[in-house]
Amino acid sequence: MNTNRLVFFSGLYGATATALKLVGFLVFLWMARSLPIAEYASFGLFYALQAGLAAFVLAGIVEVSVGLTKNSGGPKYREYVYRLANTAFFFMAMAFIALALLVFWLFADDSSSNVSVVLATILGGIALGYSSLQSQIVRLQERHFDSLCFNFLVPLAGWLGGGIGLLMYQSVGSFFAGSAIGVLSGLLILWFVGIGDYRQADKLGESKLILLSLPPFLLMAGLGWLSGYGNNYLINYLLAAEDVAKFTFLLSLSAAMQLIASSLNLVWAPHFYRIAEQLPFGQVEKKNRTVFAWLGIVMGIAAAVLVCLFSPVLSLIGGNLAMYQSMGFELFLMSCAYIFLLPWWHCYNYFILHGKSHDLLRVSLITSLVGIAIWTMLMVALGPLGIYLGFLAQMVIKALGMALAARKHWAVTVAWEGVVGGCLVALVGFGISKA
Repeated sequence: MNTNRLVFFSGLYGATATALKLVGFLVFLWMARSLPIAEYASFGLFYALQAGLAAFVLAGIVEVSVGLTKNSGGPKYREYVYRLANTAFFFMAMAFIALALLVFWLFADDSSSNVSVVLATILGGIALGYSSLQSQIVRLQERHFDSLCFNFLVPLAGWLGGGIGLLMYQSVGSFFAGSAIGVLSGLLILWFVGIGDYRQADKLGESKLILLSLPPFLLMAGLGWLSGYGNNYLINYLLAAEDVAKFTFLLSLSAAMQLIASSLNLVWAPHFYRIAEQLPFGQVEKKNRTVFAWLGIVMGIAAAVLVCLFSPVLSLIGGNLAMYQSMGFELFLMSCAYIFLLPWWHCYNYFILHGKSHDLLRVSLITSLVGIAIWTMLMVALGPLGIYLGFLAQMVIKALGMALAARKHWAVTVAWEGVVGGCLVALVGFGISKA
């Protein structure tokens, strides 16, 4: 692939990811405005289930497949591995459908136990996971147009289908039914026009070559899920449905901060990898440090604007959003949490560059386990406020753990002044919002 085409598709991946998140946020905002807080809490639990399934059924399949193709070359062997990946997904889907039904039965309250909604949610989650698998398989084959169809058009069809369902019937169930129909319709259309790679292994048992390597990735997916929307189940168990609704809404809003960081890294990482091969470590780290220091300030400005506009905009839109207007401080804490995560991104690229994925996996597991444990204790001790202090605490732990792990290998100097500066700018924004 020539450089111009590579740059074009890199930009397109970033643009479509941003557009998809924007559409998702608008749907979240619409639902929060339209639904009573108890129903929005129910939506939060269903959405957590769907997001978890989409992540779990895919966890590690592509990573293990890439490792297998690196160990043994040749086009025919790569095709064989891709067939194994499709078959492994089938087994994962069957296992997690059963597990999801069990989890929902154990944790959901009676008001959100409608079987048809649960099934639609599960079906939508599995279909989204399959779309993501297809996107990555065809991307490995450098079929980038096909990859974008699965990565953007299929999830977009899910959001649009869910929005149409909500518009017609004004219920949580109608959203997830519409979403499942949208995603499945998108997949069927792509299959019909010949986009994708649907080949299966000749023998189902051959997929154990991939399946036996998945447990560490499943653990990581589980911890990642609990660090986000999956925490809704813990909140629902420890606190009240109202707290589930509020956390779901603020998490969808503060995700804009994560989008800023990931978008910057999407652009910076390829340049970082290139200059790391050309320049001495000291010069590379100086540039790396400067980029992330300024990113901290940029994120601080974004957080300040977000917190300042939060209450006035909700008041202007009206509806049930009035229930969330008093949560400016909680939004400030969650925004700062993403700023504190910057050292993670700063160091992450070094681990990828030097092929230390096992070290990266180990530090991710340890910091996630510790962070989630502290988050849980804060919820028990402080109630609803503990949700947001715990969210901040786990991000700080992840950042510190990554920085310490990186220092064992390289003379990395994390730009803590960018983190502190960004949080101070966000604090100014919070102060203005209370003036």
